[in-house]
Amino acid sequence: MRLNHYLPAAAVVQKVEALKGRAHTEPRDVFDLDHLFTTFPDVLGQTKVPPALLKAAVERASELTYPEFESTVVPYLDEDLRSILGSPTAWEDMHLRVIERLEAAMRVPVE
Repeated sequence: MRLNHYLPAAAVVQKVEALKGRAHTEPRDVFDLDHLFTTFPDVLGQTKVPPALLKAAVERASELTYPEFESTVVPYLDEDLRSILGSPTAWEDMHLRVIERLEAAMRVPVE
């Protein structure tokens, strides 16, 4: 059984707001956004996130580092996923994918 706390679009909005609004930016928000964007490829287009919020989220996400990800997210991954998702290369890939998706969304007019 699968239980969702948020519908995908609401989860994306919450994670983008968290990237911008947290006192200390968390790598888990990038991890979660990457998962949402992979699972629901069109989800960002279903939101009405203002470009200024997207820009602030990109700036905050850009500050995150692999050591932060390694210390705050990797320990919580299932053992079999650590070798796949816990490496510096995996972090760099997901980090760049999320930033690129948020930047692309900034160029789409909000209705």
